[in-house]
Amino acid sequence: MAEIIAEGQVKLKADITQLKAGMQEANENITKFGRSVQGLSSLTSIAYAAMGGIVLKTMGDMTIASAQFEARFRAFTNIVEGDSQRFLNSLKQASRGTISEMELVTAANNALLLGIEQDQLPRLLEASTKIGAAVGRSSTEAFNDIVLGIGRQSKLILDNLGIIINLDEAYKQYAKTLNKSVEALSQYDKTMAITNEV
Repeated sequence: MAEIIAEGQVKLKADITQLKAGMQEANENITKFGRSVQGLSSLTSIAYAAMGGIVLKTMGDMTIASAQFEARFRAFTNIVEGDSQRFLNSLKQASRGTISEMELVTAANNALLLGIEQDQLPRLLEASTKIGAAVGRSSTEAFNDIVLGIGRQSKLILDNLGIIINLDEAYKQYAKTLNKSVEALSQYDKTMAITNEV
């Protein structure tokens, strides 16, 4: 696992180095081009300079986004049990491509940290695409709200999505499956009880 992360870090550093070199070359080419058009009006030169600035800014933004994704994916890899890339692929399939990888990794990290079982996430993602469409929300928004509602055991958040759950009844039914009393349920047990109802 550490070897995969190390390889990813080396690749990311190499990609960033190549991107910086490419940005440097682009900047030099823009400068050369600017010199070659000195005979043009000042307005045209300014327009070309602005376009070059936009290109450089876009490349910089892409570098930042790539670094952010790598950091979140590393955290995802540390949290997920088993093959993290395979699990990400299952999440992409469950969301039917309606959620970007960055948003999937971020949402999955949040869900897992809130105590939702990993094997429940694909099912919850499938539900979120249907629920989101029904209530006029994106799949990402619906999934984030489902995760937050389950993780915080918030009937109100789930109600806003049209998911009506009687928490007392859900806890009672789950306690029966564990041969426990409702009072003996842990926070984890209560989270699982709600997850099973969604």
